Amino acid sequence: MEKSSYKDLVKSKNVFEKLLDELGLEMKSDSWLYFAYNLVGELANIYEDDACLNEFKKQKNQKGEVHLALYDLSILENILPSMENENRNILGIKFKRILNITPLPLESSNKNDARNTLWELELFSHIKRKGIKENLGEP
Repeated sequence: MEKSSYKDLVKSKNVFEKLLDELGLEMKSDSWLYFAYNLVGELANIYEDDACLNEFKKQKNQKGEVHLALYDLSILENILPSMENENRNILGIKFKRILNITPLPLESSNKNDARNTLWELELFSHIKRKGIKENLGEP
């Protein structure tokens, strides 16, 4: 995973929403990803102020929400460039699943399809960055 700034993660929301729009999908305001982008947006605005940062961590990271948001958004930001030329029908299926992702502690073995799909796209993206010619498919 490549290193990104908080601001880069926040900017990736525009790329993500543009792709979703192309696919006829929408990130709901009550979804984990929407919450994660807002949380990281707050962090991007205050991270240089130690007092604000400490207060933010006390209030917003009691259950690790900030770390979970950073993790999920880092993966998402990392995979987006690799999705540019992929089959839109297959991407629609994959991203529809990803939109239902929940924070790791709330997942169960029968409700982890979204995270499995995110992992699949992360692996696919990594393979493409290594120069291996591959096409995204749906089993």
